[in-house]
Amino acid sequence: MKKIILVAFIFIISLSRVHALEYFWSDEKIDGREILAEEKRFRFYREEKEGDYFKKGEVNDKYDYEDNDDIIYRNIGDYKDSCSAGNDNVIVEKKIVYPYKIIPKAKYLKLGNIPSNLNIKKIDIYYNEEKVSYDIKNCTTCSGTTIKAGGSMSIVFDEPLTVGNIRLVVEQENTNSFAYYAYFYDENSIQIINKILSSMKNEYLIDDYSYQYNNFKETYYSDEKVERDYVKYPLEEKEMCIEKEILTYRYNLNKKYYDNNYHTSVDDSSYVKDEADYKVYYKYLKLEDEIIPEEDSNDLELNSGNNIPSEILDEKAFEEVVETGYKGHGKRKLAYLLSLIPLLISGIIVIFIVKMQKMSN
Repeated sequence: MKKIILVAFIFIISLSRVHALEYFWSDEKIDGREILAEEKRFRFYREEKEGDYFKKGEVNDKYDYEDNDDIIYRNIGDYKDSCSAGNDNVIVEKKIVYPYKIIPKAKYLKLGNIPSNLNIKKIDIYYNEEKVSYDIKNCTTCSGTTIKAGGSMSIVFDEPLTVGNIRLVVEQENTNSFAYYAYFYDENSIQIINKILSSMKNEYLIDDYSYQYNNFKETYYSDEKVERDYVKYPLEEKEMCIEKEILTYRYNLNKKYYDNNYHTSVDDSSYVKDEADYKVYYKYLKLEDEIIPEEDSNDLELNSGNNIPSEILDEKAFEEVVETGYKGHGKRKLAYLLSLIPLLISGIIVIFIVKMQKMSN
């Protein structure tokens, strides 16, 4: 008996789900249709700052707000040996700094200070062990391959070279030994370094760091110790000061919306309702074969509990719907009546099964 009733119950449940009703929400009132419910939906937003930093105390009409706790500092000039006392808008910072010079690249070299005739057979120049091209210019008192005493020769590179990576090879044919100089200059004819050469030696690396750093005008400063290489020449560390002006953050508050749709709530709690930007949405029963507008299709609801609308599951709501419900809406009334048929059939089946069971006993 219990098994028969269980089968009948499952059958009843399956029938009750055949004609599930569908609902949809729309932000438009549809003439002649009953509104089952309505709700306000809002656009959600969060406020984001948009602005920039400006000198403290400086008037700026572009932005409405100023955050005096959000500040940065901007150097006024370079480090120096003495500074002003500072004020409300300027601070003075003293610290140990590490001055250094930037070693310029060489554009040409000049052979000079030659005390005796210098016989040169060939000159090769290598940069990072690759042979480079050059032009010979301004060779005074030259005769063939010989530079006479007191003369000079300029060798111009095709492009500027870092001096420390240069290897100079001079093939010479001299019978007496004497010294002369190779002077390296940048493109502004500032002397970078000089190298003593010998009439009896052919190959030289220009890597001894004996730079003429006093010729380099710009001095730079670092917060950390600078290591000497072929690009930077460190000077002695010292205590210096620098003046820094205070900049405060000026900004406007702009609304950044979650999206362009209207919601009762959103997943991200950082967004809040825009109380001034809302729409009222209305809930309707979807009629058979009714085509829902695309903008409302995302608001379709399926009554998955049974074929009776959720609004009439309690007695009071049922009476209200019977009284005012589907009056004047033929299709909806018919759909509702048809939805009761499975329940009626199910009841008859259960009664029949019970009677048959009693008769068999």
